Amino acid sequence: VSSRNDMQQWLDTLPARPHRIVPDAACLPWQPGQISLMQDGRHWLLRWSETSFDRVEPDLLDLTLPELLDMHKGSTSLICYQSETDTALPEALQGLDIERRIFEAEPLALLAAQAATSPVNLMHGEYSALEPGRYAKRWRLAAILAGLVVAVLIVNSLSENWLLARKAEQLDQQINQQFQQIFPEITRVQRPRAQAEQAMALMAGGGSDAFVGLVSRISEVLSGASGIRAETINYAEGQISLSLTVPGTDDLDALQNQLRAQGLNVSVDNLQILPAGPQARLIIRTGGS
Repeated sequence: VSSRNDMQQWLDTLPARPHRIVPDAACLPWQPGQISLMQDGRHWLLRWSETSFDRVEPDLLDLTLPELLDMHKGSTSLICYQSETDTALPEALQGLDIERRIFEAEPLALLAAQAATSPVNLMHGEYSALEPGRYAKRWRLAAILAGLVVAVLIVNSLSENWLLARKAEQLDQQINQQFQQIFPEITRVQRPRAQAEQAMALMAGGGSDAFVGLVSRISEVLSGASGIRAETINYAEGQISLSLTVPGTDDLDALQNQLRAQGLNVSVDNLQILPAGPQARLIIRTGGS
């Protein structure tokens, strides 16, 4: 709306650097749904949106207004601001549906009253006004935003640590439960891995090779079975006591037959029919009685 040469001439003429320079047409009173116009000397000022405005020659007025009305598809009304000294509308406005609004002050006074609230200000970019405390305000805003970011990071970190602590606690409980199912004779779990290794060595009774071989033969059968869940295992005197849950009694019979096919002696020491499926304790040892 203005050249750098014009801006520099205005700034050189003024006694101090201004905070705002607003084009006259941008100061016309305006509301959504209207086109505002006012005669200023030999020119006409037009404004048809918050930031759309122009200064036109009288000869172009009868061309500009119909174009604006057509652009808004007839949904915009024409408002003509006139002072008390203006008596009639110019010829270019004759025949248009236009509303006249009379004001008592001079045109310049009307425009000046609107300048402070106009969203248009030529003092931006390289011509930005250096307001007192402007940079201090920017730094304060940056500090506030940085503080908010730090606060969010701290809250997220505390939440993550709390969630990790809860997860670790749940895992400890699961380990203890599983450990006590496999080694029910150990009532106090402190170091699960070391205690499990010690318990396995005790179950082996010094015959670790025999125990490992027996467990290997049983695991080979269990790995090929479906739906069977081992609950507890004990080893003493060359035989394994294995508690497990099976889908049905037919699966239990099939499991026994598969273990016997491996040359193992299998007997059912206890059988319970539970809602989750039959639960049995098998006594397994190498071939022979």
